[in-house]
Amino acid sequence: MRLLLVNPPSPENQRISRGLMGGFGMAVNRDLVYPPLNLAYVAAVARDAGHEVEILDAEALDLDRDETLRRGGEKPFDVVGVDSSTATIDEDLTLAAELAESAGAKSFTMGAQVTNTPDNVLARTGVHYVIRDEVEGTVVALLDALAAGDDVSGVEGISYQDPSGEGIVHNPPRAKITELD
Repeated sequence: MRLLLVNPPSPENQRISRGLMGGFGMAVNRDLVYPPLNLAYVAAVARDAGHEVEILDAEALDLDRDETLRRGGEKPFDVVGVDSSTATIDEDLTLAAELAESAGAKSFTMGAQVTNTPDNVLARTGVHYVIRDEVEGTVVALLDALAAGDDVSGVEGISYQDPSGEGIVHNPPRAKITELD
């Protein structure tokens, strides 16, 4: 699978670091740019599993929303993953849905806010999957299932709209990572 991971742009005249405050995000000095380590971790395990991965860090590149959409659409991707924060949740989810729609791809979002509010996220956006809690193994399992054309009902740690339209499905949580090496 071809995966695009996106660290979205901050609102105009602000800098939001999505990784701070336990993943809920926090406004920081405009001159500070924190690397999106969570996206780098996901990229590393997805690459190790044989998937093609790119990270588009709109914060580091100082991109606005339109330029992020343009750059995200330059290459074909099967799946688009967008980080999120409490402070920027609406913009992040809209960006994820628009990037996926323009690419004809599936989309997911991750972060502390969406982990705690998957029903709200899935009920009001075009995002296909919410990755809850332990993202690395969950993203790889999701990519593997999508690549094989399998049903995602066995992918631990995701929430999604039931394909029959009967509501939102919350698969069981993924076990916590105990071996960090």
